[in-house]
Amino acid sequence: MGNSPTLPPCYARAIRHVRHLLTVDLAQMLACSLILSRIDYCNAVLHGAPSGTIQTLQRVQNNAARVVLQAPRRSHDNSLLQELHWLPVEQCITYKLAVLTYKTRQTSVPEYLNRHITTQSSTRSLRSSSAPLQHVPIRRTSFGKRSFSTAAPSVWNSLPVSVQNCDKLTLFKSSTFVLLRLCFLTVLFASASEATATWRFTNFVLYCIVICTSLQTDNHTNTSSLNFTGWMLFLTQNQQCQSTEV
Repeated sequence: MGNSPTLPPCYARAIRHVRHLLTVDLAQMLACSLILSRIDYCNAVLHGAPSGTIQTLQRVQNNAARVVLQAPRRSHDNSLLQELHWLPVEQCITYKLAVLTYKTRQTSVPEYLNRHITTQSSTRSLRSSSAPLQHVPIRRTSFGKRSFSTAAPSVWNSLPVSVQNCDKLTLFKSSTFVLLRLCFLTVLFASASEATATWRFTNFVLYCIVICTSLQTDNHTNTSSLNFTGWMLFLTQNQQCQSTEV
């Protein structure tokens, strides 16, 4: 971790020097291997970290995106990440923590993580009783809330039930990625002009149809558990919450 803030910019400069000789796919492969792999290494421990720490890593990722796409220095960072289908650093942390929680729940290993995860139990019959929710312990300090025993159940409980009930790891990864990408795109819609937002929303609808169709076809999932309408409903609710906050 000590070399992570300095090495990725060096690799970015190295890729920039030979970028005119590379295709976009090859440049993206180099960026993922040399830069993003170091940003993603053990990033689950950064959940709930100060915004300054996240922004430092985000600037490294934005710089890598500019190098891959040969974009101007003042180009919009979110648009570059969207074009490359990269999740921002903060959502990559959430994705890693969600996948780690799923693996721990399914296999009960490693033991040192499994003992920190307990299923939420209720003495009364509630609508949420059928959902595989995890118990979130109460922590009084912000540092305590960053612990795995609190962060992992919090992230897990924020996922839709259809994602929590995925029976395969590949399906869970794909569904979680699409879900986090939905959250990312709602930020773009809220900050874009009307014409740009309409264009992005049209492309997103096509993208979501393809993703959901492929998930249902490849994994033989039930249409009612993972469908395009559910994702669009989540997008609408998320966008309304952001509009209320603004």
